[in-house]
Amino acid sequence: MRTLLIRIVLAVALLVGMAAAPAAALAAPTAPVPPAAIHALPQQASDDEHDVLPVTIWALVGTLIGALALGILYLFKRRVGGFPKNPDWIAPISIERSETFPKEGDYGDIARGTHGAHH
Repeated sequence: MRTLLIRIVLAVALLVGMAAAPAAALAAPTAPVPPAAIHALPQQASDDEHDVLPVTIWALVGTLIGALALGILYLFKRRVGGFPKNPDWIAPISIERSETFPKEGDYGDIARGTHGAHH
């Protein structure tokens, strides 16, 4: 029951954050600037004329929406039994113990002048 409450609080917090992000991105001046005033403004010396704040906000919102959607799908698959505790198929991985690895002197001495002599 406690985990359900934590999930609900987290989902509500994400939804509030996603609802506030577009509103923050739209916080631009509402009064239109006449074309004559645009040409009268002094030109900036830098080449950076783009505001990165809306792009950053939308990137974060998109990431949060994607994470929320994939998290919901993961929890749904786990709930319906998509990840069994004892699966029938086990990945074919061979685990080698370090005792079976070659030791320092297994291949003989290194001759002088070879690549490994100065290491």
